[in-house]
Amino acid sequence: MPICIYSTKFRVPLPEKAFDRLLSELAEACRIKALAAKRWQDSQAIVISRHLLKKALQDHGETVDLRNLSYSPYGRPFLTGGPEFNWSHSGNRVVCAISRDSRLGIDIEWIRPLELSDFQDLFSVPEWDRIMYSGNPTRYFYEEWTGKEAVLKADGRGLSGNIRNVKRINRNETALDDERWFLHKIGLSEDYACQLASKLKKPVFFYHNIDIDLQIPN
Repeated sequence: MPICIYSTKFRVPLPEKAFDRLLSELAEACRIKALAAKRWQDSQAIVISRHLLKKALQDHGETVDLRNLSYSPYGRPFLTGGPEFNWSHSGNRVVCAISRDSRLGIDIEWIRPLELSDFQDLFSVPEWDRIMYSGNPTRYFYEEWTGKEAVLKADGRGLSGNIRNVKRINRNETALDDERWFLHKIGLSEDYACQLASKLKKPVFFYHNIDIDLQIPN
């Protein structure tokens, strides 16, 4: 099975009735998280990411109640006996990756100006030099950052892991502790960086751009 990438974007809030309907299908903890988000974009993305996963699982012959997903001690969601999957969101973009062939992690970041020096201590000297001398430090920073986050998510530790421990070996390979992961750049648009980490060196990718409005039940 290839790695399938599902993506969607939104520009305005979902209609209230539609949002409430989607929200009602989620676990209580997820509903609380969505409703507590300070920005409406984050609230929408939390809900939409779960329903993008549902669409991906349905396409792969899985029937799942989103309220019954299992979670690792680090909070990584999984489906017992089902395919591997992972999701991410930033700005108005949501992505979900799914595969039966490899554990995986995906991370997306909206590329916007930031003070790069605030993050220097999270990178090794060679990594930081590559960012600074890349010709486009801001974009390259986000490429490196999403790669590290994708590895932590594939490993399972996610935000609880130390991003400093993810070390670049070469252009497409990284290591976390003694475990190696391959990185794959996912091109969605010029204003986003997205990387996927997996155990597959040369996977086949299938891309699905989803119109979220068409997925909302009437």
